Amino acid sequence: MIKKSKVMRNVEENIIKMIRGSKVKMLNKAFEEVKNLEIVSDNFLKEILELPKEKLSSRLFQGEFLEKFECFTSSQLQTIEQFIHQRINDKDAVFVSSLINCANFNNILSLHDICIEFVKRRVRNSLIVLASLTYLFEHMNFHDIHRIVPAFNRVLKKKKYYQNCQTAASFYLFRITHQQEY
Repeated sequence: MIKKSKVMRNVEENIIKMIRGSKVKMLNKAFEEVKNLEIVSDNFLKEILELPKEKLSSRLFQGEFLEKFECFTSSQLQTIEQFIHQRINDKDAVFVSSLINCANFNNILSLHDICIEFVKRRVRNSLIVLASLTYLFEHMNFHDIHRIVPAFNRVLKKKKYYQNCQTAASFYLFRITHQQEY
């Protein structure tokens, strides 16, 4: 484990104080401070993941942090994976799409079946469907093509899906099958 200087601990503590203040202006400032960090401590990550899930500001910060911060250790990624599985069915679509995007970027491969279900069932939620389509395409296994192609075709052919999801599904289907119809 990398030992952090007292200055870095103070920076992390100040960021946590800003987040707990829950004012949007402070959250933006806190996120700007996080962008300057090269690494975060396990305690800092724990503090962020334990923010109250009832508060919109907490979910916004957690989602933004998980989606944008790029330097997690392997043990931190395990903690994040557990967090994602606990919160993947949250009612906040922006938050859930951030969790999926985080999993996609960090190669967390355990969401495959969940994302297929999201594509099949979350017709009216374009953020979650779009993030799921991208996740499935980016982490596609050849043995799952028989499940992915019909799910993507469903998005493409049903008028209830938003056009951005249909466009992504069409593009991914073309990349998978190389058929002109897509």
